[in-house]
Amino acid sequence: METLPAFEPKKEKPPIDDMGDFSELCECIKEKGLTNDNDAFYAESQLIHIKALQSEIEEHHAESIDNAHQTHKSMIKARDKFMTPLKEAEKVIKKAVGSYCLEDHAKGVSVSKKFKAEIIDLDSIPDNLVEPKANIKAIEAILNAGGTVDGVKAIECNTVRVKA
Repeated sequence: METLPAFEPKKEKPPIDDMGDFSELCECIKEKGLTNDNDAFYAESQLIHIKALQSEIEEHHAESIDNAHQTHKSMIKARDKFMTPLKEAEKVIKKAVGSYCLEDHAKGVSVSKKFKAEIIDLDSIPDNLVEPKANIKAIEAILNAGGTVDGVKAIECNTVRVKA
């Protein structure tokens, strides 16, 4: 594999089944780069061939992908017709149960105290928790483990978990 093959211009758009194997060409280019005009012309011709193949493949699969996308969207819409009111009911009921916080819970329901972080002074938060913005998950993990973070106000709230 000393040099790239001689330049042979493509006369017409290649058929999709003429995929070719570009791995040897890629390895040669990675190892040695393009060292002369012939190599560059050959690489350019292969780029044109690759672009034509990409276009043909996109065109070949476009209709089935569009159909699948439309089916996916309609199935999500059908599912959400039922799921949206259930999720809203779950949110309302969880909030009420969390606020009431019974000692004995129904089987499969648990209530635990959690902390949410409210940033009150971003400059006071340690640098390791601010990259490039405040890392709320890390801050809340510290708060929930009983720690404190400068520049953060811990807001206690109840979390309701339900096992189905």
